[in-house]
Amino acid sequence: TPAAPAEQPWPLLSMSHSFDYVIVGAGVAGVSCLYELLYQIDHRGLRGCGDAVATVALISSSDVAQGVRTVQQHSKRVAELALASHDLTSLAAAHANLTTLQGEVLRLTPESRSLLYKPAGGANRLPSAGEQEVATVRYRQGLCLCCGAVPSRPLPPSPHVAVVRDTASIQDLAARLSQAARVVMVGNGGIALELAHALTSVQELIWVVKDSHIGHAFFDEDAADFLASQLPDCGPAAHAQKGPGDLRVARAWSLCAAKNHGPDTLGQTPYGSASGPAWLSLLQKAHGGEPSGALSPPPHITLEILTQISRLEQEHRPGRAPGAIVTLGNGKCYKDIDIVICATGVEPATHWLPASLPRADDGGLIVEHTMRCQGCTDIYGAGDCCTAVWPQQARQWFQMRLWTQARDMGVLAAQRMSGLEDELAMGFAFELFTHCTRFCGLKACSCALQATVPQFTGFGYV
Repeated sequence: TPAAPAEQPWPLLSMSHSFDYVIVGAGVAGVSCLYELLYQIDHRGLRGCGDAVATVALISSSDVAQGVRTVQQHSKRVAELALASHDLTSLAAAHANLTTLQGEVLRLTPESRSLLYKPAGGANRLPSAGEQEVATVRYRQGLCLCCGAVPSRPLPPSPHVAVVRDTASIQDLAARLSQAARVVMVGNGGIALELAHALTSVQELIWVVKDSHIGHAFFDEDAADFLASQLPDCGPAAHAQKGPGDLRVARAWSLCAAKNHGPDTLGQTPYGSASGPAWLSLLQKAHGGEPSGALSPPPHITLEILTQISRLEQEHRPGRAPGAIVTLGNGKCYKDIDIVICATGVEPATHWLPASLPRADDGGLIVEHTMRCQGCTDIYGAGDCCTAVWPQQARQWFQMRLWTQARDMGVLAAQRMSGLEDELAMGFAFELFTHCTRFCGLKACSCALQATVPQFTGFGYV
């Protein structure tokens, strides 16, 4: 359990602003919570202080709020989602009872129902707040924490390591890929599966997987073998190049195994909201291509399974920018590496919250079936920052920290915050796990079959 942040001598200011409801985080969960809360206030006539219309504040670290919209409804319970971005200023202008604040929340004090907030530059700030000042934001009825997650980084900070989380990190990766020929990718989740089929400009990809097959968190070995067939044909390792400008590089797939595992530490880099379901389109656009353009895998992929990176060193390359030397736990060493992409999933961004809010083993805030944080009456959690723990949990539903679940959690949290206590309010979204995405260029629609071992055998794919 992360320790509570140490007390710091923040200046005592007279600025104190109160709202009936406060939402921290403007990702999928936060925006979904916001829209549902505004709907409940409007349609049920919810009142706040002085019998006025209930007020809402949305605090975001960036100037853009990231929600989702339904692109295609494949069945009654399976929908394909796309990113829907909203400018904070425009969002506030559309709702008279909404205040949007851009900045950083430094501290939460549940006893006084208050947040210590540091405004960022720009128009979305508290009145009279200066560049370096902090203010107190109070909530009278409810607080929803939708602060998301940060990429888990099994590697120490290095100029050669890139992660994918928000729009800024995607743009950075695209710029670096334009000059890269040989790339190492670490990870085996959804982002890694999509990237493996989308690194068109890369001549060689070394894919490091700690599990026994690709997509271990999503499907079994048979499904993994089928997806592998969508990547370069299986065969002996081939590293020969025809020349710098020749794209006729031999396609190959080499399978390697080992038993050693490398270290695992959490990176401390702050990130904005998750980039949304259509993040590959953002990568293509940032790379100078058309978002609707066809994707294709690198001409050569080497798959290293059951191993992790044990050592990362800088390599001097005469006449070129420095590269990296990557040593794996199985003893293999790869030189002349341009980028090491870290796609190893996320960890809840709860390090800044007080220790009085209970955490699960994965560091997420423990939330009950009401989406309230355990032991709290007015603090709720939704999305990647929380961990669902309730005894009534359906066998066919389990948490995977995906955008579909973030949306459902945000909506439910808003309903409970607004006083809607209907026992059926959770709806069917928490009875059956469903998700629609793309792996290796193929559309994959999944639903839970069982939850005995949810992360490994709980899916059925169409």
